Amino acid sequence: MTGMMTWSEGAVEEWHQCFRILTEIVSHFASQEGRARVELGSARGFLVHPGRGCEPASIGLLKCTANAEGNHEWFWYCRCKTQFASVFGDEYFLECHERMVALLDDAIALGINVIVRDETGYWPSRDRDATLGEVKKMNRIIARFAGAFSDRVSGVGSPIFDHPDFERLESEQ
Repeated sequence: MTGMMTWSEGAVEEWHQCFRILTEIVSHFASQEGRARVELGSARGFLVHPGRGCEPASIGLLKCTANAEGNHEWFWYCRCKTQFASVFGDEYFLECHERMVALLDDAIALGINVIVRDETGYWPSRDRDATLGEVKKMNRIIARFAGAFSDRVSGVGSPIFDHPDFERLESEQ
């Protein structure tokens, strides 16, 4: 996890540049969802990395004018793919995925409104077996696609190629 960061137009340090870019992306999502104006300079947040094979997640808040009356609200948008932590084993994947869920549970406990779209179904169910089943299904789909694509185009890379069961995943229906 990084320390707390703010949006800065002249960010020099690599993580701060990353946060600046992510803030600008979040401001785009805020605009698409009907927020009239965003205040980039208000952005505060940090980056977390749940584990090997996972994408880092940006956690933050950005002040927005929510409507024509000028009411303000805080907004953020983030995505974090944990699927490829499964390359290091089922239990490791679950640890990484559950770290992100615990972080979001803590945000809710603090009174933050959180909307989660979890492809594995873990968020609403907390069912580890069903989640592993979904990840295995996703790995099969990605392995078949990545394998077929790499057979036709040289130099293709994907974390799925590092999965210890890649050949089996690629051939399964």
